[in-house]
Amino acid sequence: MVDDKKIMRNEALEYCIRELMENEKGKEIKINAMQWKNLAIEAVSEVMFLGLPVYFEGIH
Repeated sequence: MVDDKKIMRNEALEYCIRELMENEKGKEIKINAMQWKNLAIEAVSEVMFLGLPVYFEGIH
């Protein structure tokens, strides 16, 4: 997939993108990525929500 200079050829890149876009494995990766995204958003939101009162107490 890459040449001796570690450069990926256009055809190899196109193949990888098509694999992700069109096959079941790509759908699985997309679902997994969305789950991680949602978990990250939830974690950050929770930390911000819990941290705001502490922040406001510190600026009194």
